[in-house]
Order: sequence, then C-alpha cells, then structure tokens
Amino acid sequence: MIKRSPKRYNLDDEIEYVRYRYYKFLKGLKRMRIDILSSDTSLDVNKKAEGIKNNLDKIRDVYINARYNNAKIKKELVDDVFKLKK
Repeated sequence: MIKRSPKRYNLDDEIEYVRYRYYKFLKGLKRMRIDILSSDTSLDVNKKAEGIKNNLDKIRDVYINARYNNAKIKKELVDDVFKLKK
C-alpha cells in the first residue's frame, strides 16, 4: 500500500481556499457518521447530508464555481457560507 502525504493547500489563493474549506466540510460530515465515498459528487454529498445543514446548495454552488469555473470568491464570503449552521 502506498502512503500518500496530505495535500497542502495554498490558503492565500482564493480558489484553493474554497477547496480547502470544502475538504474540511467533508471531514466534518464524516465525523458525523455520514458515509462519504471518494466517488461521491457534490450532489451526492448534498443528498446524504440533507437535514444536517440548511445551506448545502450555497456550499455546493461556491465549490462548483471555484472548482470548475475558476471563480475567485472572497474569503469572507466563503467563511460566511461554510460557517452557517442548521
């Protein structure tokens, strides 16, 4: 088995910051015993986490815009979206 070192995120980069926050979000869901697979899409994650947080669609939109559209999103907005609790 090959042991991989964890990815290092450049938190000064707005796109990588969003990806880092989404990664932390997924880790939090795993701690809540939500079964997240590496093959799950962000839509699959939303369906599995339904009822856990009330802003899953906003989180997904921010993630998709950063990941696939290379949209630069201000860190303050990212923090607000990921901070919202149910």
